[in-house]
Amino acid sequence: MLYEEFLRQRKNTFLKTFDLIKDKENIIIVELGTSRSFKSWGISSDLKDWSPNSPKNWAWSDGCFTRLFTDNLKDKDYTIYTIDPCSSAIKVVRTMCGDNSNVKIHQTTSTEFLKDFDDKIDLLYMDHLESGEEACKVHLQDAKYIVEKNMMNEDSIILIDDCPLNQIGKGKYSIPYLLKNGYETVIHEYQMLLNKKSKQL
Repeated sequence: MLYEEFLRQRKNTFLKTFDLIKDKENIIIVELGTSRSFKSWGISSDLKDWSPNSPKNWAWSDGCFTRLFTDNLKDKDYTIYTIDPCSSAIKVVRTMCGDNSNVKIHQTTSTEFLKDFDDKIDLLYMDHLESGEEACKVHLQDAKYIVEKNMMNEDSIILIDDCPLNQIGKGKYSIPYLLKNGYETVIHEYQMLLNKKSKQL
């Protein structure tokens, strides 16, 4: 996988996620909470901080999911829908991904996007909002909407960021809900990767 050496605490979950989707056809990815900074450990949307030819300087402390999966899926049939209400974050992801027609950028909230989305999702990446009680409640609300609306494909996966094992993270409420509603754990480290129980991995 490209950029594997930079993935840090997300390495195992990102590698497994990529392995599970890379051979699919017409891959549909929804990323709730887009790439928000050009550099690690210093949130920035200033263009002087963007070094497109120096991946080691990218915002790996935040995961850099959009560019990571865009570059790794470049020879595949895929679409990434990336969603964020913050204009600075939208500026960052537009710059990082350029004019790639496979990346659909939406400046709106996660819940508003999901209400209008009518395609089936292969990979849902939940990384929206800053960690805290508000984020936990929104993650639960969105997880319920996805399950109740049956938005995921039968062999789909859900990846939740910022929910370290044995700590309270963004998945405080959504993870127990998903585990009670047809999903099971694939890997739980810094992130948690889940799949539908009907799928044998």
